[in-house]
Order: sequence, then structure tokens, then C-alpha cells
Amino acid sequence: MIQTLRPETTGRAVTVSVCIPTYRGAKHLAETIQSVLGQSFTDFELLVLDDASPDETADVVARFADPRLTYLRNESNIGAQANWNRCLAHARGRYVKLLPHDDLLRPECLEQQVAVMEGDANGAIALVCCSRQMIDRKGRPLMRRGMPRRHAGRIQGSELVRRSVRAGTNLIGEPGAVMFRRGV
Repeated sequence: MIQTLRPETTGRAVTVSVCIPTYRGAKHLAETIQSVLGQSFTDFELLVLDDASPDETADVVARFADPRLTYLRNESNIGAQANWNRCLAHARGRYVKLLPHDDLLRPECLEQQVAVMEGDANGAIALVCCSRQMIDRKGRPLMRRGMPRRHAGRIQGSELVRRSVRAGTNLIGEPGAVMFRRGV
């Protein structure tokens, strides 16, 4: 069962669903939500799915008054995988971005990722990924990761898997680095 803190927005389709699955995320959640609400691209919905957190997650979300934001809370803890799947079940956008509750988006992130997806007239691109920067608790950069230039561009799925295996790392990146077509 899910409880809604705010009424969901109208049934109008949106371009992007940014989904934040969270459990005990109160410490970082406000900054993550602000990074989404501060995007240069504005046609999105923001879903925060709280997996029955025992912390102040609901209070953090309640501080934001934005009609694009919907808070859903599970009555009991269902676990990370089920909560992430619940995010997908509630997403209404053509594209979906699953964003961990302690990740931040640069202000132009959605705009740039949507531009790539929208520029694909055939709908052949399943997902787009971006570089990311790891920061410490004070926001200081620790390292930068991203697709090496030799791997960048349009890549078939099987080829991407082969390149990742050869590189010995996930070239796509963490979940927050990816936007994908909901239809796939």
C-alpha cells in the first residue's frame, strides 16, 4: 500500500520521470530534490518513493512546494529492488531517470540527455549515459568517471557489453548517470 503526501499532478504525460527510490535518505534527500527542481529542462515529474524509512524523509519532502513533486510511501519496507520497480510502475514520462537519494544532477543534465533521446527520430536509442563526478561529504570533487572517448558515441548493446568486459568496468555508470526510454 502506498500513501501519498501530495496529490499527484494531472494525468498529463510528461517527457521525463525522475524517480528517487529512498530508504533512510533524509540526510541527503533535500539536496538531491533541489538538484532536480533546479534543472534547465522543466517538463518532468519528480517521484520520491520512500521504502518505509524510519527517519525524517517525509518531513524533508514536505518542505518542497512544487507541483511536479509527488511523494509515495510504502506502508512497510519492501526492499530496494521492489521499491525501484515501484518507481518504474508509477513513472509516466517517455523517459525515466532513476536517481539515488544521495546523487546530484548538474542543472543541464536532463536537457542534454533529453536532447540526445529526442534527436533519435527512429527511437533506436534505448538509453543515454553521462559522465559523473564523485564528491565527498563536503561537496569536494574526488574523481570523475565517464565513458572514455574511444567508447563514446552510439553503441549497440552487445558491443557495449563487450567493451565493458574488456575494460573491466561498467562503462555506462551508476544508475543516476542513465536516462532510458520507458517503453523499453
